[in-house]
Amino acid sequence: MSSGVSSTRCIDCGSTNAILEEFNDSEQGYIEECTDCNYVVVYREDSMGAVIEDYKGWDHPYSGQLRLALDG
Repeated sequence: MSSGVSSTRCIDCGSTNAILEEFNDSEQGYIEECTDCNYVVVYREDSMGAVIEDYKGWDHPYSGQLRLALDG
């Protein structure tokens, strides 16, 4: 599902220990996760451009998954 994983800056605490995963397949969007404050941003659209999910916060089922994938 991923088409790119990179480092980014957390939009909540400003830490540079954040991960950005961008994807574009059956869905398009991105997931950002901060490894310091655990803030998560999830944005997903379907193939027609309808928003499936637009989440910002600390309690999301994807929390910790990007770190696990990179440490893998």
